[in-house]
Amino acid sequence: MQKKFGQTFYQFEKIVPATHLHGQAKAVYVKIFNAKGEMLRMYKDSYRIDGRFLHRRMLKPNETGIYKP
Repeated sequence: MQKKFGQTFYQFEKIVPATHLHGQAKAVYVKIFNAKGEMLRMYKDSYRIDGRFLHRRMLKPNETGIYKP
């Protein structure tokens, strides 16, 4: 799923069903890109079986902080 916010930022989401994590129903991977196509941030949100938010895990880009996919 793709979303645009502001004039220069794009957000891509991918929903993955849980397979082996206790109490987790789904995971949502989110990537945020700028207009140049550089990824600024990536994180994973986990949700419980009943739909409540469980936790957020920041997934970092490479050592420079920004990279092109």
